[in-house]
Amino acid sequence: MASLVAATAGCRGTDELVQSIGAHVFVVGVDDDALVQLDVDGQCVRSVPDRGSNLVSFSLPLPEGPHDGTVTVFDVERRGDDGDDGDDDDDDGDDGDDDEERFGAGELRAERCGPFFLEVIAGGEPTALAIVADDLPRCGDDAADPAEGEGEGEGEGEPGPDEPEDNEPEDNEPEDNEPEDNEP
Repeated sequence: MASLVAATAGCRGTDELVQSIGAHVFVVGVDDDALVQLDVDGQCVRSVPDRGSNLVSFSLPLPEGPHDGTVTVFDVERRGDDGDDGDDDDDDGDDGDDDEERFGAGELRAERCGPFFLEVIAGGEPTALAIVADDLPRCGDDAADPAEGEGEGEGEGEPGPDEPEDNEPEDNEPEDNEPEDNEP
């Protein structure tokens, strides 16, 4: 049976299947109605936590070496009230764990996002990385709110490369103190 699983995964045997998993990435502290996306080496994978859980885990088939990636935690914006109170007591035979049902009635909005780095070491156990969702910066339109001290302001911070410092004259020409001749 294990060799069938390996063949289905595109591997020649169970050893290659185990070796192809180079990293485990865990994203903790997410809401149970969130969706988490990882982008690493051109791969894009998404997953959701189990209901009542705040953990999402990914097993990535990464080769040995360094890898840069991006993690995005999406929140679901509901389009309107569909009359569902969320207790899944409609006796439709559904166990309530269908991701399409959980996310089909809303739009995904990137809530938190940020880069991460991991390195897969040759011949060792898969690399494990834990990312705390609350430690990720907010992304989207409300990421830089000038009212919170981030953003543009007059006279704040260091002068830019094209701006003179306060103690330098703006004009480097010597001043001429002689009166001008105003001939009619």
